[in-house]
Amino acid sequence: MSNHISTEFIKSHVVIGFQRSSNENIVKKETEFPGVEQYLYLRGSGYPDDKLNPDMISEDLWDQAKANTFAKTIILSMSNIYGIDDEPLYVVTNESFNKGAANVLDREALTNYFGHGTFIVVPSSIHEVLILPADEFRDLSDLDWLINDVNCEEVLPEEQLGDRVYQITL
Repeated sequence: MSNHISTEFIKSHVVIGFQRSSNENIVKKETEFPGVEQYLYLRGSGYPDDKLNPDMISEDLWDQAKANTFAKTIILSMSNIYGIDDEPLYVVTNESFNKGAANVLDREALTNYFGHGTFIVVPSSIHEVLILPADEFRDLSDLDWLINDVNCEEVLPEEQLGDRVYQITL
């Protein structure tokens, strides 16, 4: 455990983030989404590098990070955000819209909101993912192309999450 951060502080601030798979020496695990890893970081810590490294923890904090992360899950329809009524598209993030892509792991919130079924997850950025019913698209390669195009034109390299869509079943 680092000398300048208490165990209590870490437990109250630790959450899960998503990023592209990396070789960083941080506390991380793979996800069900190939090419995307989850890692632990301190939300609102005030430290410039808020990712936890293995030397900073003395116990498994994943359960606490999951509880802290899922306490902030929000799901919004695009019609609520932009007034687009004809698109069954939803944003999954956290209440600060910052590093909220990992909230897609909150299957209880997703199931409560969407019910059961198969859904497409679009890795918009490290800040959010988009979800839509799988039956809305027959050809997912069009979405893969769109993600690559948006990543190249609109998303900062350090905020890019993935280059392809994923499917989940709730």
